[in-house]
Amino acid sequence: RYLQNENAKLERELQYVTKDVDRLNEEVKTERERTRKLEHQLRDEKENVHELDNQVQLLRKDNNVLRKDYNALQQMGSNAEEIEKNFREKLSAKSAEIVARIQEIE
Repeated sequence: RYLQNENAKLERELQYVTKDVDRLNEEVKTERERTRKLEHQLRDEKENVHELDNQVQLLRKDNNVLRKDYNALQQMGSNAEEIEKNFREKLSAKSAEIVARIQEIE
């Protein structure tokens, strides 16, 4: 009788332990799946970061080209202003010459 009671206790404990083990196995399975999904998400994010880095590098190159073009255009604008100034001075001098000649002829 004593052994039957002990055996029954041990069987109940075994059932509890078995349930705990089953529950823990499910938790492990769930965590593995979650980890797998997170690893996949991390891999996707790393690819996105790599793509964004490439885009940033291209934008920096474009920005440098645009900056050089802008500087060149500013220089051309300065040169154009100088050319226009010289042209106006020469035109004014020629105009004065022509006026002087016309006055001589008259």
